[in-house]
Amino acid sequence: MRTKGLVALLALAGACRPAGDEPIAAAANDGTPAVFAVRGRWPGTPRLRYRLEANTAAEGGLDAASFTRAVERAAGLWNATGIVTLQATTDVDAEVVLGFRRGHHGACEPFGPNADVAHTGAMRIPTFVHFDAGRTWHEHDGPGVSLFATALHELGHVLGLGHADVEPAVMGTGLPRPTTLQHHDLAGLQSLYGGGSDGPGDLRIERADGTTAAVLRGVAPTATCGFTVFDADGDGRADVLTWRHDARGHGTMTVHTFTAGPLLARTIGPFPGAVAAGCEIGCVVTTDGRRLLVSTPPGKTPIARQFDRHGVPDLPNAPIDIGELRRAARTDRGDLDGNGTDEWVLLRP
Repeated sequence: MRTKGLVALLALAGACRPAGDEPIAAAANDGTPAVFAVRGRWPGTPRLRYRLEANTAAEGGLDAASFTRAVERAAGLWNATGIVTLQATTDVDAEVVLGFRRGHHGACEPFGPNADVAHTGAMRIPTFVHFDAGRTWHEHDGPGVSLFATALHELGHVLGLGHADVEPAVMGTGLPRPTTLQHHDLAGLQSLYGGGSDGPGDLRIERADGTTAAVLRGVAPTATCGFTVFDADGDGRADVLTWRHDARGHGTMTVHTFTAGPLLARTIGPFPGAVAAGCEIGCVVTTDGRRLLVSTPPGKTPIARQFDRHGVPDLPNAPIDIGELRRAARTDRGDLDGNGTDEWVLLRP
């Protein structure tokens, strides 16, 4: 095993603070891992133009100026990270279009009495953000739903972030939504597109020539987490698996998948209870081709979960030879992008 130094969580300089707005939150320093989800990535550094359907603002009970201010303010917070650019335009060929819709509208999920107040289209050009015109909206302060806070969340989806299973976070699912980017949100954005400062709990993806391809920010503090490299879905590309082994973490595992580069492309999970506390964790491919996640309690029989074809750790559906389970191991290297060359995954403790 290679014993190199490694990498970091996130610290954002004061220069990234949007003038006259809420400060961006600093990194957590209590050993808690950064929690984020990734639904996809834009090639290169995202520089997206967005256009407002101002004529639909009245559908949400707002005037066009309030609509504009709220979205500009939300875009400004993402821009203040220095990683991405969301630029307002009136061009009809804008990459992102934001407007209000009511009930059934085209091929989208219809709005109704459930908790969804907005939704975002797929990560392709053009894409959209729709706000539910059946709600009571306000620009930021007032009765009803904050358009600013909602736009901040939905623009995170536009940039490639999914719902984070943590509160508080802009990309969390709780309401009311935070109006300041939290370290979880920043860790996700930096893990996708770069940026941030090195710190404890970072996993650095290093090519064979020693250059850094990507950094997963703050995902594996040594006091609470573990990781391994394993092709969980059998597609020929190794994945980075991280998990919580502390009592508060409930054995939760997340699978990080990669595209050419290798660059982070998506996360699968989190899966609570995937690993057992106090166990040695490893992975193995059985002689009949099954891919297993194995937890071995001290002095006891190993416990196995089988990965399905999507990389989800499910219960095995057939008996497994105990000898095969004892072959399970952890590793810090693998071919993450399927190009025939292994990468190293290095942890900064």
